[in-house]
This record gives sequence, C-alpha cells and structure tokens, in this order.
Amino acid sequence: MAGSGQVISFLEGSECYEMSSPTASVVGPTSPTKTSMATRINNVKTMELPKVLRLMRVCNVGCSLLQIIAGITGLISIVTLNITGGLVSVYVITFGLLFLLFECRLTSMETRIRRNFGFLYSYKGRAGFIFFIGFLDFGMNTTLGTVAGVFMCCNALLNLFIMCQHPEFKSGHISASADPTTGYTTGNQEAATYLSANPQVAMQAGTFALSAQPGLFVADLDMEPAPQDDAGESEPLLKYERVGGHFHTLLRDDALSCIAGHMNFICVGTFSGHVLMLELNGRYIRRLHQHHKRVHEISIDESGQHIVSCSDDGTVAVYALLPMSTELDASRVVIPTSGGEVNIYNFYNAVYSSQLEPGYATKRERSFACGGISGQLIVNKKGWIIDKENTVHEGEGPVHCIRYHDHLLAWVNDWGVKVYDTATDTRVTYIERPPNCPPLELCRAHLVWHTLTSGDLVLLVGWGHTLRVVKFTASTSSTSSNDDTTTTPPATTPASKATPAVVFGSAALSAEVVSYVTFDFFVAGVSPWGDSAVCVLAFRPPGSASSSTLPSTPSVSRQGQKETGEGLVEATPCPEMHVIDWRGTQMAVDMLPLRGFEKLRATDYHALCLTFPRHTTNAPVLFLCTPKDVVVCRVRDVDDRVAYALSQRAYENALAIALTDVPSLKRHALDELVEYYLGELVLSQQYATAADVCRRLLSPHLWEKYVYVFAQKGQLSAIAKFMPTSNPRLPTSQYEMVLKHFLDTDPAQLLQIIRKWPKPRMSDRRPRSNGNSNSNGNGIVAAEYTKTASLFDPLYDSSAWILQLEVR
Repeated sequence: MAGSGQVISFLEGSECYEMSSPTASVVGPTSPTKTSMATRINNVKTMELPKVLRLMRVCNVGCSLLQIIAGITGLISIVTLNITGGLVSVYVITFGLLFLLFECRLTSMETRIRRNFGFLYSYKGRAGFIFFIGFLDFGMNTTLGTVAGVFMCCNALLNLFIMCQHPEFKSGHISASADPTTGYTTGNQEAATYLSANPQVAMQAGTFALSAQPGLFVADLDMEPAPQDDAGESEPLLKYERVGGHFHTLLRDDALSCIAGHMNFICVGTFSGHVLMLELNGRYIRRLHQHHKRVHEISIDESGQHIVSCSDDGTVAVYALLPMSTELDASRVVIPTSGGEVNIYNFYNAVYSSQLEPGYATKRERSFACGGISGQLIVNKKGWIIDKENTVHEGEGPVHCIRYHDHLLAWVNDWGVKVYDTATDTRVTYIERPPNCPPLELCRAHLVWHTLTSGDLVLLVGWGHTLRVVKFTASTSSTSSNDDTTTTPPATTPASKATPAVVFGSAALSAEVVSYVTFDFFVAGVSPWGDSAVCVLAFRPPGSASSSTLPSTPSVSRQGQKETGEGLVEATPCPEMHVIDWRGTQMAVDMLPLRGFEKLRATDYHALCLTFPRHTTNAPVLFLCTPKDVVVCRVRDVDDRVAYALSQRAYENALAIALTDVPSLKRHALDELVEYYLGELVLSQQYATAADVCRRLLSPHLWEKYVYVFAQKGQLSAIAKFMPTSNPRLPTSQYEMVLKHFLDTDPAQLLQIIRKWPKPRMSDRRPRSNGNSNSNGNGIVAAEYTKTASLFDPLYDSSAWILQLEVR
C-alpha cells in the first residue's frame, strides 16, 4: 500500500529545456524528379495534422471566394430575364458568404453562425455543406459557376479523403463529429509564432507583462513533511499541490460552493452567487454571471463554448461564450474575456443540479436537464420560437445530482438512483438508496460516467459509505419488464469483497452491478482511475477513527486549555484520498490536511477529474475543492519517482525508472543517475557489474574518467575489454596504461588485447610533407587534421609492445 497514513507534502515541479546537437551533412545536387499522383496522395495522408488543417482551411476559403465571384457574375441572368438563374445566384452568394465567415471565424458572427448553423461545426457536417453548395453552383448555367461547382466538389472530396485516410482520424484521436474550428489558428497564435521566431521581441513583451502583473500562480501546501517510518515505506502514488493565482483574493471574502472543469479552464461557483472562469493555474479570466444566492452546480459542454449554472434562487443560467482559440497540443488557449450571451430560466424553487446534454454545441435543438427541491426532473429543449419543457420524473423528493452520457440520463433523489434513456423514452434501471445512509443534505450522492478502453460504459455511484460500479451493455432480450427494476445488495459487504453480479434493465439496455464495496468512512468524492480502479475522497465525522497512524488530539479552547466534561468536542480527522480497485483492494491512501477541514462536512468537499484527449499525452488531473482551498492531484511522473528513489539511496532503482522513459526526464540527467549507480557499485566492490554498466550506459565524455577510477582500484582487467577504440577515442596514455597492466600481470591477456584492438595498416599511412605542421614524425596524419584522423592515428606502438611480450 503506497503512502499509508502519511500527511502529504507539496512536490514542486520544474521546467525542462530540451537541447539537440546539430549535425552537419553534405548533400550533392540532385536532378528534379516528377512526383506521381500516388506520391502526392501519400504525402497528404502522412502530412502532420496542423498542415492538414491549414490546407483544408485554405481550400475552403479559396473555394468560397470563387463561389461568391461566380454568384455575382451570375446575377447578370436577371438582366436576360433568367429569373431561375438569378435566384440561384443569390443563394450561391449567400451560402458563399456564410462559408467564408465560418472559415474566417469573425467574433461578431461566430455566435450567430454556431446557433443557427451548428452542423458546420463538425468535419462531416462541413463536408456535406460543401457538397451541397457545390452542386448548387451548377444551377447558374454559367461557365464560371460550373468551374466553381467543380472546385467545390473536389474540395468536398478532399475533406472526405482526409477524414477517411488520415491517421489521426483512422486511429480515433479525432472524430468526424469533432469541431474543426478548434484546430484553427487565429491572430493570437500567429503572434505567438512570430514571438517564437523573434526572441528579443518576446523578451521585451514578457518583461513588460511581468512588471505589469507580477505574482506566482502555484503556491506550496503549507504542510509538514511526511514522517518517515523506521521500517521504510513504499513509494507514493500521487502528488499534490495547492492552486494559487487569484484564488487567494477570491477566497479572502467569499467561499467556493462548486467547481466544474474543461481541458482549457475551470469554472467555480461561490456562496454569494458568482460564477467565475479561471485558467487551470488559478489566473482570473472573467465573471460570467451573478446569481442572488449560492451556486449549486456548474456544467460545461465538450467544446467549452456553453456553460450552465443553477442556484438556490431558483434560476438556471445558460451561457454562450465567444469561441476560444486553441492550439493543437492544448498547451496554450486564448479565452475571450468578454462577450457572449446569457439566457436565464426561472423555476421559482431552489435548483440543486443542472447538466447540458452531450454535444450541446452541435445540436439544433439544444437541451439541458435540471432538478431541485421541487422534486421534478425537467428537460428543457430550446426551439426556434419557444422552449419545450418535459417533466421526466417527479414525486420522490428533491433531485440532488444529474449526470448525462450520450442518451442516458442518471439522477439521484431520496429513494435512490434512476437511469433514463432519452432516445427511447424508457427507464433503464433503478438503484436503491444504501441502508443506514444519512440525509442527502449531510452526505450527498456522487455519480460519474466512465467509458473503459474496451468501449464498455460504467456508472460509478458513491453514496454514504458505499461504492457501486454499474456496467451498462446493449441487450437483445429483456431480463425484466420495462418498469424500474431494483437491485438490493447485501446489507454489509467488506471493503475487500464485491457482491455477485446482478443483471437488470430494459429490453434495449441492461445494467449489471459488477462491484459493491463498503467503507468505514463517508464518500465525499469519486473519480475514475484507469479501467479497474477509482479515487475516493474520504470524510470521517468527528470522533471517528482515522486510518492514519498519527493520533488525533482533542480540540483546544481559546485559553489554550483542553475542553473537558460531558460535552467533549471531538476533533475531525483529516480527509483522505483512497485509491482502490473494483474488488475493494486498497492501492494507496494519503491524508490531506486541507484548509479549514476541522469545520467542514462531507457536502463541503468537491472532486473534479479533468481528462485530456489521447493525442495530448497528458495524464488526468484531479481537483479537490473545499470552501477555502483548491488542491490539484496528479500522478507522480518519472522525475518524481526518480527523486523518491534517490531520497531512499536506491540508485539502481532510480536508474531503472529513468530508463523506462528517458525523454520525459526534466529535473534529472541520465548521466548523473549513471554516475550515482557506478559510485555505489565501486564502493561495494562490484567491479564486473560496474564495467558492464559502463559498456551499456556510459556517455563518451565520461569514459576517460572511469578508466582512471578502475585503474586506481586496480581493476583495469574488468574495464579493459569494454574500452572504446573510437567514438570516443581515449588518450594514448590510457591504452598504454592498460597494456602495461597486462604486461605485468597477465601476458596472455595482453596478446588478446593487442589482437582485438585495431592497428593502422600500411595503406592508411600518408607520406610526410616537408614543413607541414599537421603531420607527426612517423608519417601518420595528426588527430587534428581531419575528422577521419582516427583511421590513421594508432592507439599505441604495437611493434614495441609485441617486442616486449616476446622478451618476456
């Protein structure tokens, strides 16, 4: 078990600047060759994604301009009383302007285009639109219109070819339903490219920015270092750091009530009603809206352009933001600090949860689900003229948690968890409330949808002191009626065991409880951890036993005296982060002394898991939020693991960890780790192992040093057979030192070394030139003469050493 009973200390990261050695090559002149069509097609298939997106965008802009020109010239048909051709020309001009504005991404038109022509914001929708306007060009019956139509159709075929054949689409990294504008470059990114090519200008801009707004954006956790156990402990699994930035100012006069995240930013709600956008490092971006009371929940759609929030004042606010510019690797995003629209829906009762449907930005009839103290689960669908409200369920107490996944809608009320299929308007399953569970006002339920790498869908249900893992699969036969089918798990299940699988559901979809785990604490947050494990934020009520080995102390009064008597105030243990697999086996546990945890309840904690696209290679990030604190939890990377091994003086383990992912090393150098391990081997007199490590891992510039180290220890025989004779070329004195050692100790080995090491041939010698300082006395070209001097400069005088060997 990793990190059991530890108080977590902050581990600070560092930046890495990668350097590459330039190589020189000489390329002779080549005659121009003709490129075949197959080669050009293959070049498009193997082209990098940024170049592909730029190519598609340039083709779209050029074709739209050509279509507008063709439409303008087609208006002449009206003069010749060709009314049909004239009307078609008007449509051609209109759609050409629409397509041009879409590709140019003008901020003044982006929101309206996205609202009324949402189908354009997908690769397949855009390709279909190009086909449509291409065939429309042929209706003008003009030469230029025909040319424009041919180019448009070819452009559409190019789009389809890229979607079907490019590796990024075929591997699933990019979906045909994804938003094509997320990969577009804007003026901000062009400026970034210019600054990277002009570092002096970038330095001046950076100096001005730092002088205008100084400050750090990540602060250390003010925690004591973890106590070391005498018996030793296993390596920690996670690392934690407190998010700084503008959170310090925000938390000074207000408190956080909820948090939601996107891969580019986070949104937080406060008890005073503010809905704020911040960068992932805590830098303030903008204020979206202010409710009159506490914000209960915030939801963000996949594109990051639409956000919904709900409040105790009975209102639900839906925000349509201006589009942001995102780089392909998502390393830097420019988020608009103003603009957009806000639609307010008043339900006249406190709303506890609200969620946007998946793919909200790309759908014509956009809908969101909300519920609260009224006990109604309402799905609001936005129409052309009026909105439609559909009450899916009511009459079983307040709705506290709603979660969407594709066409499945899950929610929690006082009776349990229900899952509803919005595509077929049928109820899928019902999961009973756990026994002996406190009211939802004291310990709320947590629902998290998670898609496994195998494609299976599971729902994580953390409620009270239990965790359920429910697996959903498509089925052709019904195991029960269409009505809600309940499953009652055993009353008590140890944390190391799971209940037998129970299948229930509807004819189109079935659900199976694949894991049921009970704890000795209350679940305050749940997050998936791979395909077979979960992260559980644990809350223990005052006076309960903690898993930590650190003793809990009674609370102290203002006068510094312990409170005694019949009404003794019990201390609240620290919250804990548990990593467990689905069978209930604990993999890691860490204590988290968050700010103000002594006065918090289970409902005051929030856990947010941010996942990133697979092509970004970023690991998931977990945000832990309390009213006065925000801590980010990450997986320990290679540098963290190496640092831990070095702190334990496990140099061999540190080197083995580094070799698993050398390109990811940022704070440690491989040569440094090799020297640490070699020093340990030399001290323990394991010279054979040390020589083998030198053969495999020693850098060229370190060979001269370690030959002398082995000579000092009298172990030249261990390193001699591995000494390099080229790349690097060691000094002649070192080779002769080895030969002298074998001449005195093992003449037979000396003969083998002489036969193994290369010797200059007569054909390699060059005649001496009078007065040439680049030639040595024996007619061999000096080492400084050319790069290939190593072919002519001998390692040693072989004739002299063979003569000494014969004398012996």
